[in-house]
Amino acid sequence: MKVLINFSEEQIAALDKIAQRRKSPRMKVVQEAIDFYLSQKSLRDDGLLPGFGTWKGKKIDGLLYQRKIRGEWEK
Repeated sequence: MKVLINFSEEQIAALDKIAQRRKSPRMKVVQEAIDFYLSQKSLRDDGLLPGFGTWKGKKIDGLLYQRKIRGEWEK
């Protein structure tokens, strides 16, 4: 599928520089960038980073755990 996308002059220059280094067409660089973006976004459907909510439901106080771990750094 073909799509019309408007890029700034700076974006075009940066894409061209990457394409020249890779000896690859600009279109391929853009496709790889979109693939990477989509792979990162698909990690969580709600748009939050994967670490959010990690401590939910834990029986330990986060601040106490933090102090314990940081205390180990000083030893």
